[in-house]
Amino acid sequence: MTVRVRITAALVVLSVLGVTGATALVLQRAIEDKRSYATELNSVFAPQIRAETDAKFKGLILRLNELGSVLSSGSQKAITEKLGELRKIPGVDSVFFNNSTKHFVFAQLNEDSPVNEAAKKVIEKIDVNFLPEFHKDQLSNLESGIFLHKTESGPLIGVVLSPGFMTSAFELARGKDSFIVKSEGQVLFESAVPATVAKFDMPDLSQTGADIISTEMKWPNGKTVSVYFSKLTSVNNVYVLIMSQKITWLDLAGPILNSSLSLVVVLVLFSIVLAFSISGSIARPIERIAEEAAKVGLGEWNPITVDSAAGEVAGLAVAFNSMIGNLKKREEELKIANNKLVQSESLAAVGRIGAGIAHEVKNPLASILSYGQLMDINIKNFEKSVPTESVDKLEKLKNYTKMILDDTRRASKIISDLLTFARQKDVQRSKVNFKKYILEVENKLKAFCETAGVQYSGDCSALNESAEAEIDPDQIYQVLFNLVQNAVHALKDVPAKQLSLFAASKDSKITVSVIDNGNGIPEENLSRIFEPFFSTKGIGEGSGLGLAICYGIVQKHSGQITVQSELKKGTRFDLTLPLVEK
Repeated sequence: MTVRVRITAALVVLSVLGVTGATALVLQRAIEDKRSYATELNSVFAPQIRAETDAKFKGLILRLNELGSVLSSGSQKAITEKLGELRKIPGVDSVFFNNSTKHFVFAQLNEDSPVNEAAKKVIEKIDVNFLPEFHKDQLSNLESGIFLHKTESGPLIGVVLSPGFMTSAFELARGKDSFIVKSEGQVLFESAVPATVAKFDMPDLSQTGADIISTEMKWPNGKTVSVYFSKLTSVNNVYVLIMSQKITWLDLAGPILNSSLSLVVVLVLFSIVLAFSISGSIARPIERIAEEAAKVGLGEWNPITVDSAAGEVAGLAVAFNSMIGNLKKREEELKIANNKLVQSESLAAVGRIGAGIAHEVKNPLASILSYGQLMDINIKNFEKSVPTESVDKLEKLKNYTKMILDDTRRASKIISDLLTFARQKDVQRSKVNFKKYILEVENKLKAFCETAGVQYSGDCSALNESAEAEIDPDQIYQVLFNLVQNAVHALKDVPAKQLSLFAASKDSKITVSVIDNGNGIPEENLSRIFEPFFSTKGIGEGSGLGLAICYGIVQKHSGQITVQSELKKGTRFDLTLPLVEK
């Protein structure tokens, strides 16, 4: 038997067993929940129906006692009035009572209801000899649709009750089968219309003193049902009964088993697909790792994703990806270090070459500048005596002279910057309180910004009061001034010119940030801004050596200078220097 078949069989068996067990648990829990829910509902409904029924009978007894009082008085008007009050009670169709001659008088209150034959039979059976026995045993008696009551003033009064008398009480059962029954099992009222049960075998409730009695009994149709009894207080030996069908597993098994069967089919199909996938996925991840390892050897650093791998294979993939990440990180660090080394060597080479060229070019430029200045002086002197026809020619000579002097001065400035770059003096370090130092530098930078029409803001609150650094104050000021000068130049076309300087100390380092809201530096230029002679300024506006000089100064201070920029949003330079360890 192949591995694939074994895995498939195992998954199918597990699926069937899992669904079967889950179905049994769900079915058992559903039965318990259903029974518990029915018990809770009936334990609430039974007292409510009993309370409503007792209230109705107590109200009826009150009216019958009042009628008994007026019967004793003999006032026909009062009797008619009390009968009118009884007529207002829903479900009270007729009333009969014994008069002074001890014969019963029958009065129909509801003209829409036919005369109740059961009431006539009760009247015929009740005679003078029976009355004392009735009075001695009980004050009130409820038969099927007949309620008899011995009033406080003496007369015996009965009323004929239609099913409507119990409508409001049965509505509280929310559709459940509800009954008013006597202790011997006779059904007096029930919620179903027409009536379905006349009598059934009652359990012995005489020894039970509880308000609600829950038990099981056999219904006339032969089924065992759950019933809840609640004894009335207004009438003797009469109970409210609520019936619920006994919940069995057959009641709930059908829909649950149908769902389970569908789930079994789905899980079996899924198990087959999963088994084939698992068996095929054991070898594929290893082959994938081998393929990716070959790509890594060619310089591709893509991480491996292993689908449905076993734990060991997944662990191998994670370890391989970790190795790829470390190798990629080291390669990037090597590239950065190599770029820095190349840049440093380039700066040094430019410095050496520039120094030699500057020495050779500086003296001729000085001569050209001197002779150009003498020519300018002579032209100005000759201007006073030149003939009128030669004024235009003289003016052209003056312009030529001016251009020679301007370009010579510019070339001299470049030579001076190149010499400064080539002959960067050694760092004269001294220990300074950096917060005091930066506050002094801020005053100069702020004045420069205000002169250029730039709104300046500074914040040194994150700088430790006792933070100290070993720096060359003049050279660090040169770096900061150059950064601020470049920022001011970048803001010349911005309407609301803003420049911020922030200083902070953290983790044995000091960071000074110069931030502007200028037009930003294009991404392709960010990697070149520290190269010698690279400049984005116009012709004659810069030599391209300022940031290269700054870079060299910061390196000599064992620090770093970095840049972040976004077009149309601004540029940020961060100068980082080491703190003096205490």
